[in-house]
Amino acid sequence: MIIGIDIGANGALAYRANNETVLIPMKGDQTNIVNALKIIIGISRHPEFRRVAYMEKLHGYPGMGAKSTFGLGRNAGIVTGALLTLGIPFIEIDPKVWQKALGISVVKRKSKDIKKESLIVAKRLFPELTVKTDGESDALLIMQYAVMCENGV
Repeated sequence: MIIGIDIGANGALAYRANNETVLIPMKGDQTNIVNALKIIIGISRHPEFRRVAYMEKLHGYPGMGAKSTFGLGRNAGIVTGALLTLGIPFIEIDPKVWQKALGISVVKRKSKDIKKESLIVAKRLFPELTVKTDGESDALLIMQYAVMCENGV
């Protein structure tokens, strides 16, 4: 099972297991984050499942308010703690790394333009899913990047 996690305010968790992709909105809410991770552990208790999670390595950005920065840190702490508790190994990946690998240009672009392009790419790669927010698209694309890494692509 390969998991992609976006921990932002519109965050989501996406996973692929048995050639099925599932998207779970978390919306940055603590209860939703923990419930999403409980779903993951519930379906992956079988020993044949190898589990790994990839999540964005986040940091504050220029112009980002203290409340937003604190919220990201809180969400990252909840997700990290839950993954450690559930015994799911995780890898933090810089956004520019997974975006570049999936063909999303980040050079001299505004964040909102990158988010729009991520949404377009996710809808193209996962037409069977309803992708509504940049958090959902990022979770799917982080998961896709993880699949590529785990399969040596």
